[in-house]
Amino acid sequence: MKNLLFSILLMICASGSLFSQIYVGDATINIIAGTVLYSVGDITNTGSAIFTNEGTLITRGDIINSGTATLIGDGQYTLEGNWTNSATFDAGTSTVTFEGATNSTVTSGGDAFNMVELSKDTANLLLADGMAIINDLHFVSDDNKVSLAGNDLTFGAAATVTSPDSNEYIITGGTGEVKKTDLGTTEFVFPVGFDANSYNPLTLVQSVSGTVDEFGVRVLENVLADGGSGLVLTEGVVDASWEVTEAIAGGSDLTLTAQWVGSDELTGFDRTDSGISRYDGVGWDLTNADAGAAAGADPYTRTRSSVADVGFFAVGGVDLMDYVAVTSKAFLQGPYHSGTGLMNDDLRTNVPVLIPVIEPYTALSNFTHVGRGGGETVDPAVFLPTGNDAIVDWVFIELRDKNAPATVLQTKSALIQRDGDIVDLDGVSEVRFVGMGGDDYYFALQHRNHLGVMSANAFTLSRAQTSIDFTSISTYGTNAQIDLGGGVMGMWTGDIDHTGVIDAADRSGVWNNRNLLIYVGSDTTLDGITDAADRSVVWNNRNLIAQLPD
Repeated sequence: MKNLLFSILLMICASGSLFSQIYVGDATINIIAGTVLYSVGDITNTGSAIFTNEGTLITRGDIINSGTATLIGDGQYTLEGNWTNSATFDAGTSTVTFEGATNSTVTSGGDAFNMVELSKDTANLLLADGMAIINDLHFVSDDNKVSLAGNDLTFGAAATVTSPDSNEYIITGGTGEVKKTDLGTTEFVFPVGFDANSYNPLTLVQSVSGTVDEFGVRVLENVLADGGSGLVLTEGVVDASWEVTEAIAGGSDLTLTAQWVGSDELTGFDRTDSGISRYDGVGWDLTNADAGAAAGADPYTRTRSSVADVGFFAVGGVDLMDYVAVTSKAFLQGPYHSGTGLMNDDLRTNVPVLIPVIEPYTALSNFTHVGRGGGETVDPAVFLPTGNDAIVDWVFIELRDKNAPATVLQTKSALIQRDGDIVDLDGVSEVRFVGMGGDDYYFALQHRNHLGVMSANAFTLSRAQTSIDFTSISTYGTNAQIDLGGGVMGMWTGDIDHTGVIDAADRSGVWNNRNLLIYVGSDTTLDGITDAADRSVVWNNRNLIAQLPD
């Protein structure tokens, strides 16, 4: 009877009623519109009570809804303490405002909020379980944050976030995600940061052809080599990464915009040559075509469109780029010896070593670097190995367009061994073309005093090593290579001025450089000296023209 009497009194009480603590059990309470009920202590609704709030309910303590009770209504809830719901909460069109100078913990019990306001004095809202917001999360005061830990914060189809910025956002340092249901052609900013000191929002929007879906976002502290695991990348990237999830796999056509500040950029990061890269389960997939300059002026942004697959995303340059790998082989006629089936490495065995540690092609005319080629440098120790794998010289490689073989897409300077294997700058590895995505390419090989050669057909290249053997494959053009004996093919020597034709100018060059013991194009046999043997080779190969489309 006491509870019932209290219910009746509350229904007729005047605005501004004050209580030290309110406890409602097995009763019906109704705060009518225009009425304010204020408590300095906790407000507990329990048992089988039905508490309807159409007015304003204010407490310096907690709001607790437990048992089989119901908390319902379109009114205002304002509290400084914790919100704990283990019963039924029907938000209606209500607003729940968190105030005070200390953190508040929310236990939603699985029931959604309509509108949530954070109006605290430099304090946070902590989620104890999953939380859903139907209408809006409003950061009213400065330096307020929502910390998810291992719990998800889900925004409804029409929900918004008002006034997020670098001091007011959602912390996703645990496994919890910020989720947005029914994300379609209206962009949604996920105002997320890894901790209380980092803000890295991610904006998502679906194209008209993409499937409307629920997407989740969380920020990781660093960029990891394997997306969500592996070594931390310590250079060349923005020091944050994003995990994006979707409820229904497939059908997406997303545009992502990532944001960061200058202090997030690690050593080696180039803001003018960066992009959003996705870890595809094998590696990071940024390509030259997707890289470019960041927008903005601290904060900065990069955007990526046509994203069909979710996963881990990061912002970086070369360190996050896709690549294709090639294990190629060729013989240079000049240093080749048919008796051994190997090339000489006299440039390497000379004292001092004549092979330069920096690629020679930048300094030569008619060799145009494209893409990320140019300036390759090696450690002198690369020239120490002997035998079949000893280094003979530098070569110049081109990847060309599958539909227009005269179009060079990327170049790379690499090293060629005595047995013809072409290796990367460490002297042993396959050659990688960083920034090139898996596709079909023509593969061309050039040398500073040999005629260039190109594959007759395009090869399908990927991160998996593809073998291209110029000693036996079909090449582009007629008589593009010389038969070195037994059907072993090699590149014609004698084009000392690298014009694509062996002519009188090359013969004059050999004569003018006679007896020089230096690294020079007139040394067509690569034995370290320009002599009669070189003049003879150029004469015998006179009038030959490189069979490369241009």
